Amino acid sequence: MTQHPRALAPAKLTWADGIPQDTVTGDIYFNRQDPVRESQAVFLQGNDLPARLGDHERPVHRVGETGFGTGLNFLLLWDAWLRLGAPRPLTYISFEQAPLAPPDRQRFREGLRKRGAERLLALAKTLEGALPEPLEGWHFISLEGGRLRLHLYLGAALQGLDDWLGQRDAPAVDAWFLDGFAPKVGPELWHPPLLRQLAAASAPRATLGTFTVARAVRDALGASGFVCRRVPGPKVAGDGPRKREVLTASLAPGLGRAARAAPERAVILGAGLAGTAAALALAEQGIHSDVFEAGPRPGGGASANPWALLHPRLPVDEGPRGPFLWQAYRLALQRVQGQAGFFPRPLRQYREKRRPDRLVKASTYYHMLAPRLRLLEEGNGAGPFLELRESGYANLPQLLGALWPGRAQGHFHTPVTALEGLAGGWRLRGSAGEELLKGTEALPVILAAGAALKALAPVTTGQVGGQLDRFAGPALTGAPLLSGRGHGFHDGAGWVVGSTYRHAPPWATTTAADRNANQARLAAWHALLGWPEAGGAHQQSFAGLRANSPDRAPHVGALASGFLVSTGHASSGLTTAFLAGEILASAIAGAPPVADLGVLAHLDPQRFATTPAQPTSSPKW
Repeated sequence: MTQHPRALAPAKLTWADGIPQDTVTGDIYFNRQDPVRESQAVFLQGNDLPARLGDHERPVHRVGETGFGTGLNFLLLWDAWLRLGAPRPLTYISFEQAPLAPPDRQRFREGLRKRGAERLLALAKTLEGALPEPLEGWHFISLEGGRLRLHLYLGAALQGLDDWLGQRDAPAVDAWFLDGFAPKVGPELWHPPLLRQLAAASAPRATLGTFTVARAVRDALGASGFVCRRVPGPKVAGDGPRKREVLTASLAPGLGRAARAAPERAVILGAGLAGTAAALALAEQGIHSDVFEAGPRPGGGASANPWALLHPRLPVDEGPRGPFLWQAYRLALQRVQGQAGFFPRPLRQYREKRRPDRLVKASTYYHMLAPRLRLLEEGNGAGPFLELRESGYANLPQLLGALWPGRAQGHFHTPVTALEGLAGGWRLRGSAGEELLKGTEALPVILAAGAALKALAPVTTGQVGGQLDRFAGPALTGAPLLSGRGHGFHDGAGWVVGSTYRHAPPWATTTAADRNANQARLAAWHALLGWPEAGGAHQQSFAGLRANSPDRAPHVGALASGFLVSTGHASSGLTTAFLAGEILASAIAGAPPVADLGVLAHLDPQRFATTPAQPTSSPKW
């Protein structure tokens, strides 16, 4: 079996004196004598940075780049922004078709250390753990408490720009770093169609800086609306050669589109995983939210689960679901690591009896995810397992309380029983029919009420009940989380095992039948792995009702009415809810994408409609 079609081949490099050189084109990534000073001069100073990061007549909010490479330009901008005291939120959008492999990134960091660039080295180490695996599409990284946002598109830059412009009408980049290989050896980053897309994605008076002064590039930029100017090249340390000229440019007057203003507030129905994740994503965009929840605090209903597992169960198919789940998992790790209520631990996924060869297929299909995901063999004859190096479980009420953002106003003990469409707006009603809130269509509404959402909106979701149980038993030091035949682990007080699946009532009520089924599952785990029998008394149960979908993908996006929805996360909410929240918040704020159009179609809440409804100008049921 070959790798997933979205897998990208890493850059093939040779190294000399700490400088990477592409083995295919023969071009180097940066100057041998002084790459830091050279990049500062060409890209930062070429765009009048860092001055424009502060108070300036042409302030910079978004910076775009056509070749991420080693990440040096991003690190330099990050450092400059920090030196100014991080005066305002900054967004960086970059495209890279051949990402560096981890050993090459390590060699780059070693080069920074040898050059004494300690500040850049510290930032590079911080970035390293968040950089994505080589899967085509958008990847989002939140840094500095969300004030620095990196949107990295892995794949062809023109394809990524087309995807961005297909999602947003005004990308509004203020400054561009054109940092591809020389036009003669890497022409794909200098073609007129790509440069025209750069202009279409630019804000008024946008600027750019680049090494090349090639006539063909200047002509293509001019035809796209940029006014070009050749300036003296940067000096380098010592007696090294200097490039005689480099290029700066600015968008001609009257061109470009300003970023649309984001709303100041949004409304969220539900304070479980999906609702809290959406509130957190909105808060990082500077948007306040009013969150209505029937329970007394964040984490009710299925999100009251004290033993939720972080696990991207990857399918072996060519669709976008696998990449979506992995990208969601990586973002979830960013969100929950170090938070109260999350307990990190590696996870082992064992084969299922009905599909014994699935793990081997998955390890080949997702080989690009190693070493985070790898196939290993159990020494006691239990067979192979997939090891997820970074995983964990969460006490959801505790975790959601820790993540609850200051910009979210919780309206607890406030059930919403009706969502009514009005001319140009909407109204929420409470349990006694009273009006809770009324707003216009300019105030976004996110429906994140889980299984209860079907009573409020026409969403094509099903529902499934489930139960987890904990039994007394001795802990095994370092015991991993177990998955594949249900899941099981020791939480310090006992063995947790589950979950059962109920497709008929009683939905969210604990039952003796399910408890017995979970006890049998625990015995099977112990028999498979040769561990001591649990043999302990039953300690605790949890039962919940989850919303699901026929294709096991959540529903994330806009309904025909214009309302937004995040639901159908089923048993994967801890994995998928945070990316779902970012997708909705980025759309509301007009921010760069966090998922591509293929993934969005996969999550479209109207994907099961036989005749998809068209969005209306105002909510209407």
